[in-house]
Amino acid sequence: MDRVVSVFPSRTLHLQTTRSWDFMGFNESVTRKRNIESNIIVGVIDTGIWPESDSFSDEGFGTPPKKWKGACEGGKNFTCNKACVFECLDSRKVKGKIIICDTVFGYQGALEAGAAGSILQTFLSKEEAFIFPFPASAVSSKEYNAILSYKNSTKNPQAEILKSEAIKNSTAPVVTKFSSRGPNSLVPEILKFMLLNRINFIDLFSLAWTMDPSTNSDGEFAYGSGHINPLKAINPGLVYETLKTDYIKMLCSRGLSDKVLRSISGDNSTCPKGSEKESPKDLNYPSMSAEVKQDTPFKITFNRTVTNVGFPNSVYKANVSQLQNVSIKVEPEVLSFKSLNEKKSFVITVSGSAGKPFLSSSLVWSDGKHSVRSPIVVYYSS
Repeated sequence: MDRVVSVFPSRTLHLQTTRSWDFMGFNESVTRKRNIESNIIVGVIDTGIWPESDSFSDEGFGTPPKKWKGACEGGKNFTCNKACVFECLDSRKVKGKIIICDTVFGYQGALEAGAAGSILQTFLSKEEAFIFPFPASAVSSKEYNAILSYKNSTKNPQAEILKSEAIKNSTAPVVTKFSSRGPNSLVPEILKFMLLNRINFIDLFSLAWTMDPSTNSDGEFAYGSGHINPLKAINPGLVYETLKTDYIKMLCSRGLSDKVLRSISGDNSTCPKGSEKESPKDLNYPSMSAEVKQDTPFKITFNRTVTNVGFPNSVYKANVSQLQNVSIKVEPEVLSFKSLNEKKSFVITVSGSAGKPFLSSSLVWSDGKHSVRSPIVVYYSS
């Protein structure tokens, strides 16, 4: 047993989450369809961190404690330093007590030292939710200083952390302030941009719940098509299918060189002849947006293609919400399908004058069973 550092009793841990599943109608009672849910690849793309950032500087740190048994396994261009180390707490002094921490991430040290709970100062927005593995409360700097003042002015300070209370928010869902906003800085014609490599992309954003613009002031630039509806995604009716070749054409229309294009595609792709004359707005996305000039007449067309994945024999009719001083036309207004996986193309023409910085409308294709919605946004920069 010389190599055993410590032994801990086995504990049963329970999943800690919010009401997100119930909110989306995806609770435990939902009938699962394994044949649909299987064979799906979910990718998470993260830009990572920059180890050389001042935030990770180890200047002023002493050497790691001798009892530190961990190791820093640096990857390519990653330099390890003395900052891998948590501040240690004396478990004899904090066990069974509520610990006050000046950072929201201090809970880990308090937990490992056996504290009963922790009061944590946070500088983050109250819109950000935290889940802790033991009783804890994240408070603002003002609240933190008041608690600290009470603690320092009382011989025997007392505290109690009550169980959280779940309430129903009638304004939900709302996009948080720290969430990114459109239009996309690199491709303004795209509301919410996504690049996928080596796979086909079927966009299900057209099945999202419509969100309330009165509680989301940035409208579609904040929530895109809306809040995803996972149950409708099982049977969408129509989908906007976008292939890798479509993304390559879109990138080429932005003037990318073959070298840069290949670094993105991961293969020997080259820009098709004449692709520089195409427009990114014609990428087969379920959303449509365009930048125009203020108080200047405009006429814009969007070319789209949908694939039938609903009923073999189906007829979809177009319904467009019109805007003041703006005309929106769909050609054709009816799409008739005779088989599954059949494709139909249509053109949307938006014309008029933008007297407001942001104009929002939508197109809905419906066969009486399925409703496939696409936002239409026209805007100008002030």
